[in-house]
Amino acid sequence: MRYVLIPLTMFFWFLTAYYGVYLAVIGMSFMFSLSWIWLLLGYPIIIGAVFGIAVGIPSLLRLFILKLYGANWFVCITHSFSGALGIILIGHFFIANPPQLVIGSESYFILIGMWKTAPLKTIFLTPAFFGIILALPWSTVIAPVYLKLSGEFSDSKAGDSKRSI
Repeated sequence: MRYVLIPLTMFFWFLTAYYGVYLAVIGMSFMFSLSWIWLLLGYPIIIGAVFGIAVGIPSLLRLFILKLYGANWFVCITHSFSGALGIILIGHFFIANPPQLVIGSESYFILIGMWKTAPLKTIFLTPAFFGIILALPWSTVIAPVYLKLSGEFSDSKAGDSKRSI
């Protein structure tokens, strides 16, 4: 009966992959708007918050899914597929509607505009941003299959108790 919830958890998995990248871009834009003093004082806290939201939520959802369904191939592949679909669609969204930074009367692609405004701040923020962006495909696409292949979670942990008489 618990497998009836697979479409719902796949939808949540898709949303975490899609909005994880989106929130990482919004978080980087917010951090770029801060002054240097606030950026230097709050860099670990802000990066931790953005990373916690963008990557921590898929990790918590993955633990919930593993507890609910266990680690069988069907669940791992379907959730990896929905995570890949979320990342592909957010990439398509950003290609169709590139994030822009308006400087005066001109608008630039966000990274070019950030570079024109403050190159040092852009260099300072870019490694953390790309770290978050690279962690999302791992967390939403590769990790479910990896957990199945590693054998760390077996199907019996999902509540399938097989009793022998």
